[in-house]
Amino acid sequence: MCQRFSMAAELPEVQEHFHIERVMYYYRNRYNISPTQNMPVVLQQNGERILDEFRWGFIPYWGKDAINADLRNVHRNPTYRKMVDKQRCIIPCNGFYYWKTVGKRSYPVRVVLKNRGMFGVAGLYEIWRDAHGEPLRTCSLVMTEANPLIEEFDSRMPAILARGHNPVA
Repeated sequence: MCQRFSMAAELPEVQEHFHIERVMYYYRNRYNISPTQNMPVVLQQNGERILDEFRWGFIPYWGKDAINADLRNVHRNPTYRKMVDKQRCIIPCNGFYYWKTVGKRSYPVRVVLKNRGMFGVAGLYEIWRDAHGEPLRTCSLVMTEANPLIEEFDSRMPAILARGHNPVA
């Protein structure tokens, strides 16, 4: 399971890569984003592509945080059904982490593209109001079957979008 990733690039580069028209928060490079932290999210809002900040992990009524959504289940799970149709986003990323165990020691391994460039991961988001009426913006990465390079670490990996794929339109 992917539980950490990085997004470390200058804001103009991020804006150009993801065709962002408006930035809604103070963006900064992050090399170690983990669940329950705020993270960058690209979404469509009022006809504009924006970069905003959401909390990683849905807070479902039934239990613990849902940090990753399994692609095999999102169409069958009634919780995700509405999100798949109307609340898709792109999670900007340039690396994600897995743990490798050698003997009794474990250490993180950062996985990047060959060109070390940025890529988008498919995501889902939810905005709801807490007990005080304040909006709580949460999101989840969509996971898919691991490719042969990632299988060494895990059976699932983030669903990386092809460049130019526009799931938020």
